[in-house]
Amino acid sequence: MSTLRIIHGYIGGAILLGLLTIEGIALYWARTRTKDFIKYFSNSPLLLSKTTTKEDSLILKLMFIGAIAGCVACPTGYIQRGEVSAEDLQNLPASIKKRLVIMHWTLMGLLAALPIHYAVSESGWLD
Repeated sequence: MSTLRIIHGYIGGAILLGLLTIEGIALYWARTRTKDFIKYFSNSPLLLSKTTTKEDSLILKLMFIGAIAGCVACPTGYIQRGEVSAEDLQNLPASIKKRLVIMHWTLMGLLAALPIHYAVSESGWLD
């Protein structure tokens, strides 16, 4: 096994570890902070339609956190269509906003790295 294959394996492991870490953080927020996010986005029709209750499954709460992260990371289209209130986004604490944006773009980067990693492994460049 060549050194390039070993490095490529470590990169793949880092991608998977990063994905699991981001999912773990999102699951933690889904379990503990769902009520807080519902309070912050009380005037946003899109997010109120995805509002979860205590009885909802964890996957629905996870989708709710993902929708919030997407709205905070790329708010322009949502605000123009009236799906998210600009006031709700401004009232969101800066620390939470920063964490949601970092989580969203890290997840997007890791998901983009997966097919690139697969293409490199299948192309024969590592032989």
